[in-house]
Amino acid sequence: MEIMALIELERRLPRDRFERLVRMLQQIAPELQSHRGPEGLARRLALNGRFVQWVERASTSLADVPFERFLKNLGVEVMVRSHETRQRFASSHGYYGPAMISMEPGSGGSLMDVTLARRVLGEARDLGAGIVSVVGEDPLASPWLVDVSSEHPDTTVVVHTRPDLVDGVVASRLAACGNLWPAVMVDPADEKASDGAMARLREAGVLFGVSVTAKSDVAGALAADDFADRQIDRGAMFLWVEPHVPVDGGDPAVMATADERDGLRRALRRWQRTRPLLVIDPCLDGSCLGGCLAASRTLHVQHDGVVTPCPHIRFGERGSLLSALGSRLFAEVRRVQPCDENLLRLCPVTDHPDILRDIVDRCEPDASVTGAHAMLRDRIVTRHLDAYSQRWADLAHAAWNGEDYRSGSSVMMPFVGPVDVHESFPSRMQHAHLVAEIRRAMGLGYDPQTRKKRVSLLYL
Repeated sequence: MEIMALIELERRLPRDRFERLVRMLQQIAPELQSHRGPEGLARRLALNGRFVQWVERASTSLADVPFERFLKNLGVEVMVRSHETRQRFASSHGYYGPAMISMEPGSGGSLMDVTLARRVLGEARDLGAGIVSVVGEDPLASPWLVDVSSEHPDTTVVVHTRPDLVDGVVASRLAACGNLWPAVMVDPADEKASDGAMARLREAGVLFGVSVTAKSDVAGALAADDFADRQIDRGAMFLWVEPHVPVDGGDPAVMATADERDGLRRALRRWQRTRPLLVIDPCLDGSCLGGCLAASRTLHVQHDGVVTPCPHIRFGERGSLLSALGSRLFAEVRRVQPCDENLLRLCPVTDHPDILRDIVDRCEPDASVTGAHAMLRDRIVTRHLDAYSQRWADLAHAAWNGEDYRSGSSVMMPFVGPVDVHESFPSRMQHAHLVAEIRRAMGLGYDPQTRKKRVSLLYL
């Protein structure tokens, strides 16, 4: 970090916390200084006042074990060990392995076996994934979750949990574990329901955040600045926003509309610039990471061991994480990335639904959930997604070429600031440009002049 930033933190933090922070920075200094960019990532982080405030919040609010894991896991593990592991994987396989995976343990009679859970976390670490996101209706109720997470202390496990599952005993266990970060599910229309859980986690010194599913009925409340401010006041260190997608052929009208998504995009980008809060949105974040992350830099594991490219593509493969990554389905998903030069149009499920239909037709993979084919074949769902993707194309075109993104030369990376994706991900952007040129020559794809898709087929 820059000297002035360290001096300011030394003034604000307890002495022992400051010394531990300095030791961690010394371990990762070579990696930070070698980051792309004229100033290096270390300088850019240090000069970001929101990041310094965020570190201060963690340093003054966390109990000893969570604070130690915060430093080691996000510093040494994610920025050094995980990065080095994934670099070696890319050299051997030609693409990057996962930096994060999601896991859906299920519940009741469909609960993931503890042996499978241990295998998944072990394989994830071997591939370089430093973060595991545990999702579902009540994953914190899984009897093995805390114990298995404790067996992998260098992996950050983010568990999206209902607030009623967090009592005093659970909060104490999470504090003792340290690397298990609860993301409390919050309904923007009824935040009080989560007050008790968040108060208990804060009192126990646990690093926790808020998880919100962006549906149409809450999109307006979620995009309000005072919503983010209240989560900070309640002690949340991060806000995880997951788009609602009808993966099982459910009612597509529940989705946030394209216009609501654009409102959320503007709010989340604003918060990334102005709040000491880590804002996570897989779609928004993909725009600063070279596009869609599925089947490579992330993947999803269901309770029955089926591995899918991401939580929203519910077609998959049985077997190890490595064997799934090497399958034809995963290779085809990677082959179309980025789906567009405009990285705001990154998703083959919602932004280019005909691409996913074509991939499934080509590969004929097994559906991993009942109703997965309905998302591709049901007339109500497909018409909704086609209309949604058309409207989003209009909004994304305006945003990408505006001041917020400048055609990719100024894309916000959380806590780092604007990055140029053409410099950071040259091969991916060159691939996207080449495919776009071929589409234009063949009269395919989205025409920003007429604001219409020339034909429905976008996949080559």
